[in-house]
Amino acid sequence: MSFGMRSAPERVREERGEREVARGQEQPPSEAERLQTAVGNQGLKDAFGGGQKPAGDDHASSYLVDDAAAEVSPGQMRRGEFLQLVERVVYRTAEDGLAPAGRTARDCPYLRVMFRYYASQDASAVGRAMKRYAPETAFAGSATELTSMVTV
Repeated sequence: MSFGMRSAPERVREERGEREVARGQEQPPSEAERLQTAVGNQGLKDAFGGGQKPAGDDHASSYLVDDAAAEVSPGQMRRGEFLQLVERVVYRTAEDGLAPAGRTARDCPYLRVMFRYYASQDASAVGRAMKRYAPETAFAGSATELTSMVTV
């Protein structure tokens, strides 16, 4: 018994002015819809700690080594050195942007707190943060490239 009640999808279709499609004749989802669903599902998995890590998860962080590492290979950089370079560029960029307003980046507590936080983390944690906040770093070929990617 439906008593004239419609399901939520039916109400949405009606509100959008879409016509009812017979069963078996539904349109396959568009590429954009598939991508949106995949990204959304991965976001939920990440948020709730589920799902498998993709292969090559630590690609960007492989260019960063801990400060105490005995050896630094070509293309790699110590975490502290990397953060110092990034911090200099970020502050310089922020200063240039804030100067017309009569402000300085040195007054920004957010920058100070974030750089202090990452200074207390190991190289793999910095790499994970880059993957999360600057996913393009997955295409870097060296620590120097990482620096330019996260400071643009």
